[in-house]
Amino acid sequence: MSSIILLISAWTAIRMVYWLSHTASLYGVFMFILPLLLLPLLASSYAEVNYEGIKVLSTILPTCKRVALFQYLYGQPIQMTVYGHAVTYGTIGTVVAGILAAFASKILLQELSDL
Repeated sequence: MSSIILLISAWTAIRMVYWLSHTASLYGVFMFILPLLLLPLLASSYAEVNYEGIKVLSTILPTCKRVALFQYLYGQPIQMTVYGHAVTYGTIGTVVAGILAAFASKILLQELSDL
């Protein structure tokens, strides 16, 4: 998963740097947007696993033998991580919003420089 995120980030960064000296075409915008649309689709499985992992703790029947298990799960929750950070739906939205904000600010700066 980390390699896919790195590949998509590198691809979008290359497209954004390319647009610094060239005008954006419809095909170029499509090449920029398509990987960004695929990223939440690919990362949603991680987010779903983390969501279900949080719910596991509340479904375990508490007994005296399971106290150690509870203490372990509170310290180490069941979750899948990328670069040490849990992938949730909120983090996916934050990343997509950040990339779109960078893209929009580039367009805004380009329009302001043309004035």
